Amino acid sequence: IFREASVRRAFNLAIDRDEVISDGLNGHGIPSSGPIWPNYWAFPSNHSTFHFDSREAAVTLKPRKIQFVCLVPPEYERVALVLKRQLESVGVEMNLRETSLESLDEAFLKRDFDAVLTDLISGPSLFRVYAAWHSQGSLRANAGNDRLDGALDRIRFSTNDDEYQSAVRGFQEAFVQDPPAVFLAWSQRARAVNRRFDVVTEPGRDILTTLRLWRPTNDLQYVGRN
Repeated sequence: IFREASVRRAFNLAIDRDEVISDGLNGHGIPSSGPIWPNYWAFPSNHSTFHFDSREAAVTLKPRKIQFVCLVPPEYERVALVLKRQLESVGVEMNLRETSLESLDEAFLKRDFDAVLTDLISGPSLFRVYAAWHSQGSLRANAGNDRLDGALDRIRFSTNDDEYQSAVRGFQEAFVQDPPAVFLAWSQRARAVNRRFDVVTEPGRDILTTLRLWRPTNDLQYVGRN
């Protein structure tokens, strides 16, 4: 049933991402409609996205009487319960099966699963996005398709900023029209750094990306032997 693009679009419409964040992630996250980091410089401000519309989703999903098993690592149980409740409202029965990360990895390799709830590293650049979603990339579930391959290759072979931004827009549109997954949220994590360091911050980005710019607060720099 998941081979139909219309079904995958309907699943994305059925999810209230604000509720997923508030109830499943304790408010620590921002809604996601694809694998491109929202603060990425080439990401268009008026990009294609998914809007929450359970009525429209139900028109596609309820007549099909969909029932499936979702593999869920223990740390995502709260998110999974929110998704289960939301999908029930559009006539979909999502059965949860708790699994370890090792078993999840094995299921990926064997392609032995209906669905999985997992976290993928994407931002802040598109290097990981290309590796994950191109059909010849590193995502072992081989979730790419010809449309995504074409969009990613246009990004890869762009010769200037305008071409690149246009290709990024096309890539996001391809994800909305033929989504290979349901994109939920960009999670937010806290970092703690010793006060001995003067940390450079950039809004919306992990401070580890500016590690090369950190300096000792006492202006004393030491070089140890390698």
